[in-house]
Amino acid sequence: FQSVVINYKNSFKQYTATNIVIIVTTLFLVFAYNSLAGTIINKTLTIAIISAINFFACETYLKKSWQRGASYVASIVIAVLFEKLIFSNTSIGITRICIGYLIIVFLVGLMQAIKNTKADVGEYSVKVLKNLLNVGIVYAILNIGLTLISLIFISLILSYKEFGLLGRLQIALFGLLVLPASLVAITEIKQDFSKFIKAIILYIMLPLTLLATAIIYIYMAKIFIIREVPANSIFRIITGLFIVAFPVWVMIDAFKKESKIVEKICKILPIAFIPFLLLQTYSICARIDGNGLTPSRYIGIAFIVFEAIAIFLSLYKERKYLIHTITTAIVLIAISTILPVANMESASNISQANRLKRAWRENQSFSELSEDNKKTAWSAYIYLSNQKNAKKYIPNYIDEEQINEYMTSKKDGYESDLYSTSVKYPEMYIIGEEEF
Repeated sequence: FQSVVINYKNSFKQYTATNIVIIVTTLFLVFAYNSLAGTIINKTLTIAIISAINFFACETYLKKSWQRGASYVASIVIAVLFEKLIFSNTSIGITRICIGYLIIVFLVGLMQAIKNTKADVGEYSVKVLKNLLNVGIVYAILNIGLTLISLIFISLILSYKEFGLLGRLQIALFGLLVLPASLVAITEIKQDFSKFIKAIILYIMLPLTLLATAIIYIYMAKIFIIREVPANSIFRIITGLFIVAFPVWVMIDAFKKESKIVEKICKILPIAFIPFLLLQTYSICARIDGNGLTPSRYIGIAFIVFEAIAIFLSLYKERKYLIHTITTAIVLIAISTILPVANMESASNISQANRLKRAWRENQSFSELSEDNKKTAWSAYIYLSNQKNAKKYIPNYIDEEQINEYMTSKKDGYESDLYSTSVKYPEMYIIGEEEF
């Protein structure tokens, strides 16, 4: 308990403004739980979240009081500016830009926080996982206990009134316990590994990851042996597996000196994922070629790039530069959320606009188009018409009435195509007989 108190004091000293914003915002929401309109709460939370993340990054880097003071002022100005733009509804994509900005600022601060601990990425990851598990266990116990006590109090003392007390309790637990404790968890990692966390990583997470990897290899063999089209879900499955496997092979690096088997797995597991990149690339390219680019497919491409760089850094010079996986994530997020034209929304709109123009050329009526071009034009038009700046991308010669009239007669068939979760592969991507 004494070490927990010391860690919290050190964290509060290092991240004073961040903790103050969290505590003050939590108390504000607890006491004003039933008395404020939703808009006021949303605006308050927006300013508080942006300010807290800005403060975290500033306090991670800056030590001098005058530097911190100037950064606090700049952080609040940025937070207020984003709040005004988001709730004014005048700037297209401002929410996307704000989310990208917050993730980037947090990652920049996290990168420096890792460097401040002077631990390698593997050791840092293991200790942070241990800290976060401790936070989760304490939160779960307190949440269950206090919720039961609150229900007893409400039923016996308040005669089943004021159930808003439960909402206040959840806000208080999250703001006064989970967030400050999580901040301590990612910045204070002085304790050694515990046997419990070692057992979870080496004897639970690692075997499950290896088993899932083996299943994907068996599936890949099946694809080539019976020459079938990869399942529509394969991209999501491999992506989910990487999200689990990457932290696992990062963390087991901290235990590689204890066993030669673990040391070999540290080297083999990243290599084992290289063929998966090809399968993911095949899958996402087939979808884009057949149905155009969308934000989710854009993110898929960005994630493949991230995976490739993460695998390379996991194999290069004994993971000396593995921390730059965070740098990679920062660059990709900046491109996909903030960069003009190349961001996920603009690039997707341009792709769908090009599909629409190729399928329905100028001086053609909709009835003159082939059946395939009608489907393509309809799907691209539907996508673009749901965008805020649709007029910028939909050509002036497109006749909405012609599309709607035609689609009314074909409604059931088209709706099943448009909203189906499966994707039909273009012929060039079909290995053998296509199955759905």
